[in-house]
Amino acid sequence: TLLLEPFVLHAECADAGLAQHMLSVAREAGFRESGISLGRKRVLVQIRTLAMRLEVPLAMDGQLLVDETYFQTLIRLANQ
Repeated sequence: TLLLEPFVLHAECADAGLAQHMLSVAREAGFRESGISLGRKRVLVQIRTLAMRLEVPLAMDGQLLVDETYFQTLIRLANQ
């Protein structure tokens, strides 16, 4: 099975205003599970989405389900 995990980015921001701006941009871009964490000294924004998860079976019962060209294409796309 080829598994592509969702994108996750944690960024420390200079202030809550910048974090809010980054959060707004991330949500407009489709990263709907993003959020802000306010600590005593740090402001963090977490940009993530579960919508980008991909799980593809490549073999079943020991038999390949795909040919080499398709497999290489999946690897190339997953690494972009």
